[in-house]
Amino acid sequence: MIAIARETDIDAIAFTPFKSNRGKLSSYGLTRRQQEDLCNRAMHLKRKIRRYSLGDNINRFILRYRFNEIGHKLPCYIYWFHSRIKVDGTVLSCGRSESILGDLKKESFPDIWNGQAYRTMRNKTLSPSGFKYRNEISDCEFCSFVKDNIRIHKIFRYLLPFKGCYAGLLRKKAI
Repeated sequence: MIAIARETDIDAIAFTPFKSNRGKLSSYGLTRRQQEDLCNRAMHLKRKIRRYSLGDNINRFILRYRFNEIGHKLPCYIYWFHSRIKVDGTVLSCGRSESILGDLKKESFPDIWNGQAYRTMRNKTLSPSGFKYRNEISDCEFCSFVKDNIRIHKIFRYLLPFKGCYAGLLRKKAI
């Protein structure tokens, strides 16, 4: 990949983990030991990539492999900063979610973003049982947003105890 990037004057290389599609393809995936080996090799590859002044996503790639170790301890903030819009106008929180939050053929994006479905999901995924719930509606294996969740959680973790108070204010304001 490095040689091809240099030959074709590409300025960055990106990697993504293999997703088992909710376990359906897990026989093709790497074992835990192989994943660890891959992460170690990626760190060594990173030095070589940097020598050639190429950009990369290796830190994010490795963090995605470590999601199962750390992700279940974090709330999911995706509903506060991201949406996936499919070509048919269906609005989802991310590429791994199956929970439809709206339809652009029927509503404007601001109405969907501020609507009941998004507000409900924001509340559910910030709760202590949020990880269990989001695994029911999403395939969070190798989450693409784990780095963003960590960064946001470092800022907002102290406000989570007040989440109930905030939700009450939102309900009063909506009335």
